[in-house]
Amino acid sequence: MEEIFVKDGLIDSAINCIEITQNGDIWIGTKKGFSKFANNSFANYLLPASKTNNNDINSIVEDNNTTLWISANIDTNIWSIPIYTMETKTNKFENVYDKYGICLGEFFKMYLYNSNLYRINLHKDLNGNIFTFGTNNCIIKFNSNSVEKYYLTVASSYLNYYNVRFSSDAKGRLFFVSNNGGGLTYLYSFDPSKYSYYNYNTFINPQSNKRLDVNNVNASIIGKGVQFFSSKDPIGLNYEVPKGSCKSSLFCTGLWIGGLDSLKRIRGSASTYLQSGSDYSSGPIDSVTGYCDSITSNLYDRVWQIDRGMIDKFIDEYDKGNVTNGKYAVPNDITTWPAKYADYVDFNKDGKYNPMDKDYPKLLGDMMTFSIFNDTTINKADNETQGLAVGAEVHCTTYSFYCDSLKDSDSSSALNYTTFYRYKVINRSKFDYTNFYISLFVDPDLGNYNDDFIGCDSANNNGYCYNGDNNDEGWNGYGLNPPMIAVKILNMPMTNFMIYNNDFTVMGNPEKPEHYYYYQQSRWLDYKPLTFGKDVRGGSRITNYFYSGLPYLSSEWNEKVVGSAAGGRKFVMGSGPFNLKRNERKTIDFAVVWSRDSSHSNGLTTSYKKNLSYLNSVANWYKNNNYPSCYKAPTSGINESAKSTSNTIAIYPNPFNSATTIHYSINKNEYVNHKRERKSDPAL
Repeated sequence: MEEIFVKDGLIDSAINCIEITQNGDIWIGTKKGFSKFANNSFANYLLPASKTNNNDINSIVEDNNTTLWISANIDTNIWSIPIYTMETKTNKFENVYDKYGICLGEFFKMYLYNSNLYRINLHKDLNGNIFTFGTNNCIIKFNSNSVEKYYLTVASSYLNYYNVRFSSDAKGRLFFVSNNGGGLTYLYSFDPSKYSYYNYNTFINPQSNKRLDVNNVNASIIGKGVQFFSSKDPIGLNYEVPKGSCKSSLFCTGLWIGGLDSLKRIRGSASTYLQSGSDYSSGPIDSVTGYCDSITSNLYDRVWQIDRGMIDKFIDEYDKGNVTNGKYAVPNDITTWPAKYADYVDFNKDGKYNPMDKDYPKLLGDMMTFSIFNDTTINKADNETQGLAVGAEVHCTTYSFYCDSLKDSDSSSALNYTTFYRYKVINRSKFDYTNFYISLFVDPDLGNYNDDFIGCDSANNNGYCYNGDNNDEGWNGYGLNPPMIAVKILNMPMTNFMIYNNDFTVMGNPEKPEHYYYYQQSRWLDYKPLTFGKDVRGGSRITNYFYSGLPYLSSEWNEKVVGSAAGGRKFVMGSGPFNLKRNERKTIDFAVVWSRDSSHSNGLTTSYKKNLSYLNSVANWYKNNNYPSCYKAPTSGINESAKSTSNTIAIYPNPFNSATTIHYSINKNEYVNHKRERKSDPAL
């Protein structure tokens, strides 16, 4: 036996793991990197962008494609998950986030809340799948093109989630062992084929969840009154911005509606976290029964999604004859578009929606979703508010625009960081309502939710969230000079902005039907009004707007002035009271606007000023129905010799009324052919 030392070429003598690959090479993971022993010599490697302790290699496994999977132990000073793949022929590294387009920090978040080093162990089964163990008792499986998560029901006290060792048999069953930290070791077996899993890239019902992601925001869109959050995957990305950053700025929003019927009874519905069920179910209300039956509800349990590229492709293929002759498969979201409830372009003006006649959905923005839900659930006593239903049918439209030529230094770049939400609330009940309110519940987790502040600007109809200091720490934080996010009502006055705590006091979570209605009116759960100043329940000056002073100023009513401890926040903002008669409808439009001044410390003249500038730009675009979208046109009509990737075409405003501007930039000695053609398409 011969002992091998660092002097022989090994990168470090503290060895954690060894893997022998299919070609006979020996890979050795150590405390300071890893080595390959081949042809009687060593080659040494470090993970890319390594920092303190980030090369403490814990596992090396080779998959069936001869790719190495490498995990390093976590140093919580790094706030990252070091799992990489390495192509052995080229020595090319790739972080698993980049490889799969996911945020692994979500899988391992509990590792990062402790001050110790934790071990991420990898295992390959006979089929070449790579397994590891995450928090929330989650087994994570990587296959060739997706990530699957299996949540186990075993008591967490029996699992030491930061050091689970795997093995597997020929049938694909996993065996893993863990020490619970108290001196006891447990052995488990698990057969993935017998359990359902959550695929990170799609929800269990992919039709009921879509991503609004045409610009720099990647938002999870869900029907039934709640956005961004899903109880089916409580640790997934909700409102990622910037897209691809693995940072989320909103946890969830929920629609709240409420008013008094002819007998002065409170009727209302709301959504928060779906922990107590939902007051809303999918589908429209039947005009005869006043309910939505289960068959109809299941039929409408989906979110339709269209975008400009899809619509333009459909029109182009129709003009070529490929729609009517069957050569082009029309997207399902076009063929099944709920034209009875959602707008569409009726090309031949026959009053009937038929894509074979060149009819197609009417698009808002560059990407759009649509869903229908109602609050007539018969067993409403088991759901969120546990009260009397309004009998409302709600049509929800979300949309966003994109222009890649806009620079972040320009206020017009707000377009790329904004998403829009339209709720059309229709009273399908037998009642005429008075004192009716429409509100939005907002839980803004701005990166690391443990250090948030919130406030409102009643004059400009918005509520906002900002960081309590100038550093948003943690694996999920934005770091120095963190961003700000605001929610703005675009077409109604914001009459109320209310905050409540995550407890069960008179200033805490609503527990009765009337509690939701009180918060919509800026009243506490004992019906006392919100009052201005530090004493928010017993002051002499009644107000409807919590923390309505400018942030960062000591002379204003804001969280810093009253000495609040930064942390998780939630608020309810909305408009009312107004009357809502039977079969009457009210539409409320919201915009979610994100901004960041990364070059300067947060303050009134930096981060707040930039967000206000973005909000003003969005308000003006909405008011004038004139957005600086610069959709890139297809290459048809452009001379084929002009193929440089630097060539751009921008068409704006979009949508346009009587005129439009076509702006293009091309390389020297290249040219564009123009063809002017008048069409009868009513959408043009």
